[in-house]
Amino acid sequence: MPSFTSDHLEPMSAQLFKAIAAAISDPILRSTHDYHILPDILRSISMWKSRPILFTELAYDCCSLICEQSPDINEALLFLSLEIGFRHLDYQDKKVGGGRLTHTEYHQEMADVVFKNGDGEVVADLLHAWMSEKFPYSLLDTCARYLVDLQRLQPFSPRLRHLLIRAIQHIGYPKFERIEGEGFFELLDHLHIRIGDVDDEFRWGKLLSAAIRSTKGLHRLPDEYWELLAELTISSPRLLRITGFYDQHVMKSLEEAKEWGKLRCWFCAVWASWGPNKPHSKEADLKSVALSFFRSQPGAYEKVEGWMERLGQPELEAFRQMCPRANLSAIGGDTL
Repeated sequence: MPSFTSDHLEPMSAQLFKAIAAAISDPILRSTHDYHILPDILRSISMWKSRPILFTELAYDCCSLICEQSPDINEALLFLSLEIGFRHLDYQDKKVGGGRLTHTEYHQEMADVVFKNGDGEVVADLLHAWMSEKFPYSLLDTCARYLVDLQRLQPFSPRLRHLLIRAIQHIGYPKFERIEGEGFFELLDHLHIRIGDVDDEFRWGKLLSAAIRSTKGLHRLPDEYWELLAELTISSPRLLRITGFYDQHVMKSLEEAKEWGKLRCWFCAVWASWGPNKPHSKEADLKSVALSFFRSQPGAYEKVEGWMERLGQPELEAFRQMCPRANLSAIGGDTL
């Protein structure tokens, strides 16, 4: 494969993509035989091991020109342009120079074409493009209705999974809530997100808090994400305090449904998010529910106590004062 220094690649790249862009934009050339060699040219470029960041910018510009031909979009050219621009980048690095990408109205056409094609790596290319540093996340919002159907692409590659998790955190729950069906929760079922997968504790705390308060999310959100919520508040309680986890409807609904595992996690999230200045009126309600499920599920006390210990000695002592172990006259029942 060609290997050049960056000094050679920069001017060569500009000239090469200028010629490609001219070919894409010329209606006369598009009808000739020569136009059909463009996929071969782009395919060769995609195999270059050394690609400057300029490739990303120029390839993204080509995507706009290709989409400008809608409804006659050349999918092969579009997908190869995305691959050239983003496939080689470190998908875990948010600083990919995306602030220099030039967005046009035609780029919006990509979402429908890319997601209908169903190639997971092309989907990842698009998500990477639209989550580049300083890029407008309003573009990403248009992807919500497509993401809820992506479980069909199982199993996810590590790259696609990572970018999906980031995309969900940026889009936020309210936009998924407007979509009919349970596709969002089915997608979460497949992603199995853990605390180590989250790079923005505040966004995920806010997202999960919103999901829990929704009609569908209260009982449909998988148990592992209630655990994630508890872990998030333990890891970064000060960042999450303003989200206001306490909700009496959530508390009573979980108690009535005897969803003890979720109630345990919710209790921990509320307690941690309150911080040292806990509201005494609400604390009384929380204590009543806590004593109820601790007595019915004695194994839960040790688990919550362990979480409190991770929060710090003051939190542990406050918890023990509110729910003294001596006051728990266990009446049997399964542990959480």
